[in-house]
Amino acid sequence: MRLRRTFVTGLALAGALAVPLSGAAVADPGAPPPPDLPRYAEPPAERHRPPVGGQPYITDAQGRTLVLRGMNTADDSKWSEDGMPWISKEDVAREAKLIGSNVVRYLIHWEHIEPQKGKYDDAYLDKVAERLRWYRKNGINVVLDMHQDVYGKAATGNGAPAWATITDGLPIVRRDPWILTYLEPGVVRAFDHLWGATGKHPELMDHYVKAWAHVAKRFGNDPAVIGYDLFNEPFRGSTERAKFEAELLTPAYQRMIDAIRRYDRDNWIFVEGTAEGVNWGDRTHLQPLRGSRLAYAPHLYPLELDSGVPYEGEGKAAIQAAVASWRKNAEQDAARLKMPIWLGEHGFLDADNAGFRAYVADVLNVMNQMGIGGVYWSNNESRTGPWERDKRLNPMGQVLAQPYARAIPGVPAGGSFDAAAKTLTVSWKPTTRAPAEVWLPAALYPNGAKVTAASGKVRTSFDRRTGVLSVWSYGSRAATQTLTIAPR
Repeated sequence: MRLRRTFVTGLALAGALAVPLSGAAVADPGAPPPPDLPRYAEPPAERHRPPVGGQPYITDAQGRTLVLRGMNTADDSKWSEDGMPWISKEDVAREAKLIGSNVVRYLIHWEHIEPQKGKYDDAYLDKVAERLRWYRKNGINVVLDMHQDVYGKAATGNGAPAWATITDGLPIVRRDPWILTYLEPGVVRAFDHLWGATGKHPELMDHYVKAWAHVAKRFGNDPAVIGYDLFNEPFRGSTERAKFEAELLTPAYQRMIDAIRRYDRDNWIFVEGTAEGVNWGDRTHLQPLRGSRLAYAPHLYPLELDSGVPYEGEGKAAIQAAVASWRKNAEQDAARLKMPIWLGEHGFLDADNAGFRAYVADVLNVMNQMGIGGVYWSNNESRTGPWERDKRLNPMGQVLAQPYARAIPGVPAGGSFDAAAKTLTVSWKPTTRAPAEVWLPAALYPNGAKVTAASGKVRTSFDRRTGVLSVWSYGSRAATQTLTIAPR
């Protein structure tokens, strides 16, 4: 949930939603490029086993941890007539070059997939397929996100088609801030019917599950697609949160997973807990799910920040504490669920505010420390997005365009980016001799990079076209390897 500029107090919002409803090497720009990275490949099952006390990671066929970083695309598609975002193929190429995205969480909408009950709009999916080709051409993987906010347009939000919005005539009045519209009686009733809390309209979830099956049948073999995000920020309706996640949301997810696996046994499937609580750093009550290639994709929107608390002084300390709580709880939940973590949303902040930019930079470093990927909300043509009007990076875009390790040859053991020194460090416990792969923004590394290993030696190859630096580490017997990458 994105609450910026609502300036409600955190206490009031939380209360409202709680109602019972060392070798060194220099990257050689002239060296031959490394072979193309595989989109992904399912490694042996043992690769998914968590290290002791930890959780598994998204990995490739070489056993490397894949760090999928990019943006959500895009907020405006929720309101566009055809459900398409603002982007062109040139914009996708620009994102790959300037921000280094290797994944996009691409919004799709049930109301456009199944605008009439039982009838799918394959012309809409054709448009989605066209955009998937743009991403594939630029080396960006796609997670298809079935998006909703406040249920659907018939409930003043977006997502569900009008025919699937059953309110029993209860009122819905759009509130300010918009997030409180979830508490309108008609919205609560619509969610209760969808999740089966009323027991009166099981056909609604039947259709939602079949819509996912239709999407998987269409895109399961598309080389751009790496996964599916089953339901954006689920709302519990009138059911208590723990009971909702454990007894209604978990079995609904299982039905969606089983339906997708009829047509796609290879791609990843991402699940979220309720936005209420989980986004703020609380634990989820989701139960373990059957199947492989399942990932936990919580969102991160600290309540203090969303409530207008500035990222400075005592406010900054409180927000950092909330992020630390989010990390601790997300790692514990992922270990319990036996799933890797992927940060499904973070951000939605004003690019003109230096404090907000510092917050996003700190979140990116938390991701570095955790060895996980994530996607910024959102790839907008606005002050919360990364672009100036002339399509140059704005100040927030410059924060997002930082180097990161996108393939780590082992179990991540920490990392950080020092923006002042333009220096990236990444550590791991080696499990494969495959190279580490790091994206380097040309603006920060115009002459390439100097790579130093804490132990042993390194060999490098730099692909100027993609900005990807490959680093082979050898000659070390250390349990943990650390690379330091600085401008040449």
